[in-house]
Amino acid sequence: MVLAIQLPEVSSMAVQRAVEETAMNVKWSHRFNKSSEFNYDKMDYYYSICAELSKEINLWETDYYHIMDNHQNIIDWYKSTGMKPYLEKLECEEDRLSFEKEVLERITKSYRIQLDGRVLFPFKRLFFIVYKSN
Repeated sequence: MVLAIQLPEVSSMAVQRAVEETAMNVKWSHRFNKSSEFNYDKMDYYYSICAELSKEINLWETDYYHIMDNHQNIIDWYKSTGMKPYLEKLECEEDRLSFEKEVLERITKSYRIQLDGRVLFPFKRLFFIVYKSN
């Protein structure tokens, strides 16, 4: 029997930091929890769980580099995943657009525009495979 899992590792990503910093801004903080909307852990946490099941475990992490035409494409992509829990707590479209704009302003400082005008957007994932013999 094999259990294979992959998870995003957003805690170290600039876009997630930008979302969380924006959410903790005075303008928005009353609408969100004081901590992240995500509950992901580091690899050693998952290893501890897997080690209880088997001694045969493979673990690794990978950065996928998405080539985006611009910073707005990062927002468009991330608002359906990591930004979604935040946007859902905002009642009106005007607030959602304002929140997105503030995140966009923050990420333009973190993701450099390349010589061809596009932006590299690294997205980290954790992988683990647990093998259990019968």
